[in-house]
Amino acid sequence: MNYQRIHDKIIERAQNRLFEGYTEKHHIVPKCMRGTNSKENLVRLTAREHFVVHQLLVKMYPEHQGLVLSAKMMTVDRDGYRVNNRMYEWLSMRYAKTCSDRMRGKKLSDETRRKMSLAKSKENHPMFGKTGENNQNFGKKHSEETRRKMSIAHSGKHHSEEAKNIIYLEKHHTSKSNEKIVNLI
Repeated sequence: MNYQRIHDKIIERAQNRLFEGYTEKHHIVPKCMRGTNSKENLVRLTAREHFVVHQLLVKMYPEHQGLVLSAKMMTVDRDGYRVNNRMYEWLSMRYAKTCSDRMRGKKLSDETRRKMSLAKSKENHPMFGKTGENNQNFGKKHSEETRRKMSIAHSGKHHSEEAKNIIYLEKHHTSKSNEKIVNLI
């Protein structure tokens, strides 16, 4: 069986379609094989496709420890029970929904909100320092509807002078502005 061909067809199909509903981000060249986070190396897959693609990668590279581990982690649930691709998809979708439902309408304490804010600030934020092609949104355009919603969400909000300076420098990006931004932060 030609596992590479099956793998490539799944990836190609996913690259050429729009998704609605639950998806998972997949590195086409896995990170454990020196893959990057560039947009060209990322694709959105259904949970079932993601499961199958990882199984195919193990078939293609059976001695690669990182690939075997990632596939193994997808095949067992928290209690150690084995799952198949349909079960994995169902569990992934179910987990995402229950997390969302559990948090809906909840009010977090000021202390919890402060801790969450600190955990995602500056160097701790997963996007910290990721600019240009390293940014997950590089080359993507927002739809008119999304831009309208963003505009409504931000209306009435005011930026501090410091934030305005950073925004201005980012829009007029130069190596000197990078130094100024770092100095402002």
